[in-house]
Amino acid sequence: MPKIRAFGASFATFAGCCALSLSLAAMSAGTSAAATVTGFSGFAPVNGSGGSYTNSLNSFQLTDGGNSEGSSGFNSTPVNISAFTATYTYQASGGADGAAFIIQNDSRGTSAVGDAGGALGYGGGSAIQPSVAFELNLYTGGPVMGEALGVNGSTGTYNPVNPGLSLNSNNPIMVNLNYDGAKLLVSLRDTVSGNGYTTTYTGSLPTFVGGSTALIGFSGGTGGITSTQTISNFTYTNDAPIYRPIGVTGFNQKMIVPQGATPATPFTGLTASMDDGTGLMGSTFYEQGFNTGSPRTGVAHPGTPFVSANDPNHIFQLASDFTQNDALLLDGTSSGSPATLNLASSAKYSNLSLLVSTGGGTNMFSAVVHYANNTTETFSSLTSPDWFNPGPVAYVTEGRVNGTGGFDAVNSGNPRLFQVDLALSDSLDNVTSIDFFNTSGNGHAVVLGVSGVAVPEPSSLLLLGAGLLGFALFNRRRLAS
Repeated sequence: MPKIRAFGASFATFAGCCALSLSLAAMSAGTSAAATVTGFSGFAPVNGSGGSYTNSLNSFQLTDGGNSEGSSGFNSTPVNISAFTATYTYQASGGADGAAFIIQNDSRGTSAVGDAGGALGYGGGSAIQPSVAFELNLYTGGPVMGEALGVNGSTGTYNPVNPGLSLNSNNPIMVNLNYDGAKLLVSLRDTVSGNGYTTTYTGSLPTFVGGSTALIGFSGGTGGITSTQTISNFTYTNDAPIYRPIGVTGFNQKMIVPQGATPATPFTGLTASMDDGTGLMGSTFYEQGFNTGSPRTGVAHPGTPFVSANDPNHIFQLASDFTQNDALLLDGTSSGSPATLNLASSAKYSNLSLLVSTGGGTNMFSAVVHYANNTTETFSSLTSPDWFNPGPVAYVTEGRVNGTGGFDAVNSGNPRLFQVDLALSDSLDNVTSIDFFNTSGNGHAVVLGVSGVAVPEPSSLLLLGAGLLGFALFNRRRLAS
């Protein structure tokens, strides 16, 4: 079971010195804030030692292999941090120390820089504060190689990442940070090995930095052991709607081969396949780890969040147990009863996104959204592409398996899962369920998950704006491979 870690020590320090200055007005102002930041052309000059902007300002080299380096750089214009998506590529080689993505309102502004070494150019005697930072640690001579969320320059208590995810391998590691005003989802993915890691922090980031706008930037550090660290492909978008997984019930078929299945007879226990529906012929999806010769191929592990390859604002997850029904097959719904997914907990949503795919061709389908006030909303002519076709790709499985254990399309860019977005006209009433009808096509269309943009309750907005002075920050960690 995942552990929940209290993130309280640093918060207590912050609350004593800064939290009383917060107000609802400051939390909701969001004035004169840049909407999108791409690259480093808008950043102020680099502070400290070892850092420089490179590749025509598209990259930020945080440390360049020297001893006792500590650098930082910040976007010149404050941005709104009430809700955002930040993505970047991190590349490092060497043994120490690490890097940080920083949100800050330090009085030094863009000139703020912390100490070198394990302080990562963020903490120490010159700590950047008030601030929040997502930190990556390379040094294993005391801490573990891993990640942490620091407040006001705090560093050193790191959560280990997936053992197969080496932060100093010099492989490009994609970092996605999605914050919806209450939860920060962190996703790391090694673009070479495919190893990944996700974690979720819960709390009000504006509370920690003293307002809803702040400067954003990066820092890095080395000590007696050195490293070269580079940030590239940086994009920050604020107030972007974030689609998060919705718990549902009603999956009607078992179609994904679990990791622990018997290699020679993987279809044992399945009730349908992607190629043949309930006929159970052809090929279907398998879980990561089942193909021991290529263990990073396959669909994500049960219940593990992953960021859409098409849009980092979309976060999906599959069913929580691949030994039970894990897919909604739309065969037989073109005339007659629908296939229905019920929300585990009804709630208000402004938008929904469906995780779909089709074996054996492209299918059209319709979705009927049911609200708690007994009204419905119908979305017609929706497309579920063939699992080997282009489209709004949410996830590439890089392989499929047949009933005798034969693999094909391994590391080929196929098969694929796709996202289909629905903009709801009613965000005032709770969504309770969704009916699905197959309307055309000869393939076997499936729905594998639902995500949505939640509409906060008025009481939640008030509490978030007031800062929740006694609210602690927690970390729920889940490994993904």
